[in-house]
Amino acid sequence: MVGGDGDGFSIGGNHFIHACRRNLDLTYIVMDNQVYGMTKGQASPTTPPNWSGSRLTPHGTGLPGFNPAAIALAAGAGLIARGFSGDPGGLTELLVQGIEYPGFAFIHVLSPCVTYHPEQRAWKQTVHEQTGATTADPLLAAQRLQQGDQLATGMCSGRHPLPDPPHRLAEGRSPPTSWRLGFLSRIKIDSDPVKYCRRRYA
Repeated sequence: MVGGDGDGFSIGGNHFIHACRRNLDLTYIVMDNQVYGMTKGQASPTTPPNWSGSRLTPHGTGLPGFNPAAIALAAGAGLIARGFSGDPGGLTELLVQGIEYPGFAFIHVLSPCVTYHPEQRAWKQTVHEQTGATTADPLLAAQRLQQGDQLATGMCSGRHPLPDPPHRLAEGRSPPTSWRLGFLSRIKIDSDPVKYCRRRYA
């Protein structure tokens, strides 16, 4: 599933939190440009508090920006990663890992909107790889996500997926990977999402 910072964290914020909590077998990719670009540049949940580029908030919002990865961690997402649209190779690897993960995977993609945020051109120089290995410890992951500049890319947090709840097994549902692959084949993208991503973004 693909969305943006406006629909994902404002209009659909409640759905985002509970999808993490329920550990849905879903890869959620959010393209974050810190603005409502389709509706002429209003501030979004991830907009910095001092951004004055919108006529609706000429003095900035005065509100701290949403930290998507930290919220996903607190809500229970099993795999959390951050990528950059200016690094298609690195982003592809994160997408592959997200698709292969048998649980809820959240991929936060820094995606500049140079129309309303021309200063985001600098992301090409300021985005950097995170330091330290991926951790399954939620306390360590939370510390990194809260203290960082939110421009570090890589796998932020990953833990062993939770088992299916008993009611799912009792209902005889197919394994998560099976129905996901079936869905992708029906929309005629590719029956193997991993090969599709590698071929599409190689």
